Amino acid sequence: MNKQLFFVYVVVLSIFGLFLTAGCVSAPVSSVTQPSSGEVVSEKAQPESVCDDWEYRGFGRKLPDWVISAIKGGIDEVKKDCPEYAGQNIVIISTAGINPDHAEHLLMKKIGSMIDVAHYELKDSIWVHLNSTENTEKKNTEYQAFCLYKAK
Repeated sequence: MNKQLFFVYVVVLSIFGLFLTAGCVSAPVSSVTQPSSGEVVSEKAQPESVCDDWEYRGFGRKLPDWVISAIKGGIDEVKKDCPEYAGQNIVIISTAGINPDHAEHLLMKKIGSMIDVAHYELKDSIWVHLNSTENTEKKNTEYQAFCLYKAK
């Protein structure tokens, strides 16, 4: 009986060790690829170079192009970089906060005093966490919330 118990113990530990080893060995493959020397790299800023997190990123949402343009240069930059807003009457409202909820709360307060909903419709809104390289002058306000409104 003692030899059977020892055998079961060795088998169970072996299987456990196999699962433990298999779990450690498998690692996700990075989807980021470096451009080859002959490839032309776009001059447009990559989302991760400007923001390291944004609303619904974990669910697969891509950072809208207009957000990067708004951070870099405001409405004029958005109209230049995003053809769907070129020649349009748009308003971008942004606020900064210490966390996403704080930034969005401040944004909602600001919208109430700035936008007439009879003349503008909300096209998009998002919060972002600025990458540390973009956040040099705003030490305590790492999060920004943005709304893009378009004239009706």
